[in-house]
Amino acid sequence: AELSDATGREGAREERAAAREGTLDMLMSRSSAVRARLMNDAKVSIDYIEACGDCFYMAIEAALSEHDGWHPHYAVAQQRLLVAQQMTEETFQLYTLLHTQRAEGFHFMKGVDSLEALRRRVKLRGQKVGAHKCVWADGFAMETIANCFRVLLLVIDERSAQKFTRISPAAKGGEREGGEGVLDAEQNTVLLHASTREHMNLIRYDGKKLPQLGDLPVQLRQLWGIRGVRGGAAAPLDGGVASRGASSAGDGRGGGGRSSRRALMQGGRRAARGGGGGAISRKRTAAAAAAAAAALCAGGTREERARRRYLLRELAHEMHAHERDSVELGGAAGGSAAAELT
Repeated sequence: AELSDATGREGAREERAAAREGTLDMLMSRSSAVRARLMNDAKVSIDYIEACGDCFYMAIEAALSEHDGWHPHYAVAQQRLLVAQQMTEETFQLYTLLHTQRAEGFHFMKGVDSLEALRRRVKLRGQKVGAHKCVWADGFAMETIANCFRVLLLVIDERSAQKFTRISPAAKGGEREGGEGVLDAEQNTVLLHASTREHMNLIRYDGKKLPQLGDLPVQLRQLWGIRGVRGGAAAPLDGGVASRGASSAGDGRGGGGRSSRRALMQGGRRAARGGGGGAISRKRTAAAAAAAAAALCAGGTREERARRRYLLRELAHEMHAHERDSVELGGAAGGSAAAELT
């Protein structure tokens, strides 16, 4: 009876903690809270997306459909298919490694024994199978969508200390656009808010779901480390918002932003995929990070290295959750990987 009472009290404490976390998450997702992140710009508003495991894809679908109307190519199922098709044997091996190391967010790899099995799971829609049975969008997925639809992703990430994450579409030849913090004024842009509980909502600017980068004022662009736009005003070289920690995680250059689920989206993100996986020890996370860092430094094309970088950020931000002030990936490989991140 005493054991039953103790178990009941522990369960009640966990429920209260979850309720408090949910309340804080809800408050941070309110329009006023998001607007506060963006300098209280009155033109900022938020479209709430259903929390079903497809939130990122649904936000992209809504944004892309604004100009020319809905098209089957914008559908959640088609986006998931695009992401699945871009996955390689290397992606499968790295996800398997992270699952083996019990890294948080990779429990969806349980029972996945091949690349084809992974692709089938990624294609499952949350609206059909449930949020906990689908794979949430991570940095790899977000980069793939940015490239396929030629959109710039600007994310407010409540899970990251830097708060602002940028994922730029790849230019021809595999380089990331905006490497020097300068992008085209006509670049289609999607603004997203990633909550602490890994949910994404769509941000409108001046009523637009898919504004052009030039529509955003200089001060807001600086938050994501965008120094200027071609045909637009340049940001100051000294001082200003950009010099106070703006990030450019999408192209792997500049500040300390993150792009996958926790670093978006771990990406950041908890921006950022397979649902919660429980706490993970720092020692185990460090081991997984070192292994992933070694893979990152193993060579390959620039595009392959860019994909690994996003996966590695998953681990980097996992370590931030245990030690917010610094991230040490460990070993020579980890040091090289850290240099690649910044």
